[in-house]
Amino acid sequence: MCLCSVLHHHHVPPCPRPLAFVTHYLYCPEATVNPLTSEAVAPCANVMYTPDQGVNCDDPCSTGGCVVSPQCATGTCRLQDLGGRAERPLPAVIPACPTAQVFGKQIKEAVITRLRLLRQSAFLSQYFTSNKHSRPRCFFDLSPASSHATHAFLQALTMCTRWKIWLACDHFDIRNDCCKDMTGGDVEDCKHYRTQTVEFPPPAGFRLPQLCPLTPNCPYTTCGGEWNCCECGKVMNTRGRCECVMIHDGMEIVCGHFCCHACPKGSYQL
Repeated sequence: MCLCSVLHHHHVPPCPRPLAFVTHYLYCPEATVNPLTSEAVAPCANVMYTPDQGVNCDDPCSTGGCVVSPQCATGTCRLQDLGGRAERPLPAVIPACPTAQVFGKQIKEAVITRLRLLRQSAFLSQYFTSNKHSRPRCFFDLSPASSHATHAFLQALTMCTRWKIWLACDHFDIRNDCCKDMTGGDVEDCKHYRTQTVEFPPPAGFRLPQLCPLTPNCPYTTCGGEWNCCECGKVMNTRGRCECVMIHDGMEIVCGHFCCHACPKGSYQL
């Protein structure tokens, strides 16, 4: 069988960079997965392609966009292994984004470099308040209404990276990695903060809130732009995301949780 995750990201305004997609197939010869998280238990081989390479979504291994692998040679890595369901229509021409691992590494390196430069400046506070300096800050935003992938943001000198991977059309896993707010010295390695698993589609009889960002095409301009955070109860700030400050292991972090107008009950395993 194949586990499929569609990685998608867009940028926080005013960054003009376009949307980007990449589709990742995880081929599991023994089809052994964790029923709660859809994580592969058996050794898996990776197969990846990007839609801008003209890949046949029904048979990615039939075109050159698929990374060479034994599964491509035998034609066993196909969407039909997922019940023939594409996760969502993909635009025909769109720039590719890196894999989650490379993507996260690039973000971390960029943030560490930025923090080192900022610490050398006597105008640190002005950097984050000046329009001149804040305009080119093109950090990545995850749109939970339309994506299954990665969100990273920089709030002052605090970095939190949010990974959201949709696997096998059954569950998605969310992982928060939060780095210490450092004003001197090197940024410490990220500590794993929280993992939560949300079953999808929801169980019979269970409904996600209509305006919850976990549902497709979620409008962010709701309730005057104030939603309660399902995780910490704080009020969100902008773009459907709360930006409340929490304390974890003696350090301040920005929670970065996605917020719902009404929190779904029974949907989170923390």
